[in-house]
Amino acid sequence: MLRGDGITVNLERMARGLMQRQEEAASDEQHRMMVSSHRLSRVPAHLRDANSDAYTPRFVSIGPLHRGDARRLGAGERLKMAYLHSLISRGHTDQARQLAVIQDYLRVVATREREARAFYSEDVDMYAEEFIQMLVLDGCFIVEHLVNVAIGREEPSLHATPFGPVQLSIDLILAENQIPFFVLVDLVRSTKLPEFELTGHSPPVWLMKLVLYYLAGEKGRDMGDALPPVEGVAHILHLLHAMVTAARKRWEPPPRIQDGADVPSASDLKRMWVRFKKAPRGSGAAVTGIASVMGPVPLAVKLAHEDKLRLPQLQVEFRTAPLLLNLMAFEQSTAKPEEQEVSAYVSFMAKMRSRHPLFMMWADVKRNYFTVPWAVVAEFVAFVSFVSTIVQMYSSFKQK
Repeated sequence: MLRGDGITVNLERMARGLMQRQEEAASDEQHRMMVSSHRLSRVPAHLRDANSDAYTPRFVSIGPLHRGDARRLGAGERLKMAYLHSLISRGHTDQARQLAVIQDYLRVVATREREARAFYSEDVDMYAEEFIQMLVLDGCFIVEHLVNVAIGREEPSLHATPFGPVQLSIDLILAENQIPFFVLVDLVRSTKLPEFELTGHSPPVWLMKLVLYYLAGEKGRDMGDALPPVEGVAHILHLLHAMVTAARKRWEPPPRIQDGADVPSASDLKRMWVRFKKAPRGSGAAVTGIASVMGPVPLAVKLAHEDKLRLPQLQVEFRTAPLLLNLMAFEQSTAKPEEQEVSAYVSFMAKMRSRHPLFMMWADVKRNYFTVPWAVVAEFVAFVSFVSTIVQMYSSFKQK
């Protein structure tokens, strides 16, 4: 006990309190590291400030990081309850059974609440009941939308919002707009879906197949024969990244840009008599879905016959910049050099656009995005974003 100036301080009680808090913090951090190798965190401020729209949902909030913006995300939030009802109504028509299904959803998610909280790198400031209900609503919304796309079912409420389906396809792959993949798996296991009962696949397998089909259409369906272990999938963006890098690796490894490597610009390469060719489409069906902007063989760059540089098709549209930036943000969060395929590709393409060698040297020094010169990447992405905006404005005026 310490006394002074009329104030009494119980030092032992304070010490015990701090001891308990630091032990709890250490235990929570250890648990986070054990349950999730790909913890979800916010995009660093210096990257978000450069292009905040690319990381911010515009139609629906998934998970806790963008929850609560009713004015901007009201349309998507209203759909969640309707999609919950639609999902459980597929296999159960009576209300008593529907209530039991909802209770089962809440139960299976509640049993993994701590694991779900550990999925996020920051503390989730939500009561247990609110957090569990959010995961159930968000997860059921995603599953119902995936099923609708797979079976070709119309979604009039979604299409009633201008650019609703396109914006939703972006929102579902944003780095800050994710929930744990195991939540989706548990919800699917608890759902009766007559459309998929005869597929012969386990619920986790056909869930991944649904996601891949949604992301890449028939090309995603073709990739269903080489699925990653479901236990290793952190979230939808992680599965998209695995799909993109796997498609590239089946074609040919891209060139690696070493630190400080001076890549000639496209203009310089043309003066060196290097001809540019679009990479072959490869086998299989055409790509649809958001992954289609990267072409049928994403990330593949090849110098053929010493004078032909084969480049993958990059379709510049509304979804291109958010797709590339969020894949790169995911790679930043993993901190694994072997998982930076998209960043290496974007860095290579960005340097191809550079005109002045002094600018390239300055950009290589001014790095604030791990091994990728972000200043150069920002120029490339800014160009993609500008063209994407023009395309979006044209589409908007054309609809009017």
